[in-house]
Amino acid sequence: MPHSLSAARLDKYLASGWFRSGETLSRSKMISWDGDVASIINIRINLRYYESPKSFRKILRKNKQQFRVEIVSPNDNYYQEGEENLYQLHKERFHGFVFPTLNEFFYNTSVYWSIFDTKQVKVYDEEKLIATSFFDCGKNSLASIMGIFDPNYSKYSLGIYTMLEEIEYMKRTNRQFYYPGYILDIPSMLDYKLRFLNIEFYDWESKWLSVSKMDRENTPARGVNKTHENIAKLLDKIGVKYTQLMNPLFTVASLMESTSGHQGMLRGAMLFILKEGEGFKVILEYLVDEKLYQISRVREEHAPFFFSFFSNNIWQLNRNNPKIRYITKLFLYDHVYGKHEKLTALVQEMLRNGTIKAK
Repeated sequence: MPHSLSAARLDKYLASGWFRSGETLSRSKMISWDGDVASIINIRINLRYYESPKSFRKILRKNKQQFRVEIVSPNDNYYQEGEENLYQLHKERFHGFVFPTLNEFFYNTSVYWSIFDTKQVKVYDEEKLIATSFFDCGKNSLASIMGIFDPNYSKYSLGIYTMLEEIEYMKRTNRQFYYPGYILDIPSMLDYKLRFLNIEFYDWESKWLSVSKMDRENTPARGVNKTHENIAKLLDKIGVKYTQLMNPLFTVASLMESTSGHQGMLRGAMLFILKEGEGFKVILEYLVDEKLYQISRVREEHAPFFFSFFSNNIWQLNRNNPKIRYITKLFLYDHVYGKHEKLTALVQEMLRNGTIKAK
């Protein structure tokens, strides 16, 4: 959460896999997606080697003839200018957390004191705003933040079109690197970005490689999901009752601790609830960063405003995958009963001392 950010510094953040949300910069290797853990694959386009597909050139040419385009510095009048209406029409397409309004997506920050140099593509059908996108400008780069459009104009590929206009802006301003966000290691709605040619991906070792070298099968998230499957199999085998809750905020626990003052937020992506009572649960989880299994008692805590805000948007996650249950209240660690690098050893120890019981 920097207080200031130069264009050159933004270039360095983007080149190291960081991504903007509100007025914060963060990076995660994994996220919660449709009830599983998915690995994030940051991508970019190096305009030095960029070649626009023929289909994209057609989209660009036809839409330039059909519609009027402006690239402006945005203002805060989203409701008056029509952006908020577009956001409300478009947000059903989003997966994961969905902010109620466009203004809240930007964390209620005014563009007049934002640390980012943000520009906006605005597409009009006569006087009607039908699509818009927001992007941040670095010294030698551009980061696409969000694109929204009127679903009634879907046949015009306006999401791709605003991205193409952003790339055209880059060419006019002599910038080299275009960052359209990320894709996942599993098929998803984000794969439309792969329609662009000569894409590079970030390997998390400070290198950008050709997408032809990308391996979406052997990723950290695939291993984590397999670990969750093994936990369930072991508990079933020995007869320990449990329920599962997905923790969609597992990747931002440390960030939320630093901004809220609430320490001890849950780190596991999948929580196996072994026992629960009034205001507490006993959970088994796999801690990805530590590569350890842990059984602990967690207590319910009064949630700060921002956590309640996230929780109220779990409906979107449930809409995407109604078979998965998500934790919607704030729980903090109360007592750690044990942790071990071996799942069987931890469970056997907890059975011996009576922390958990089998049938």
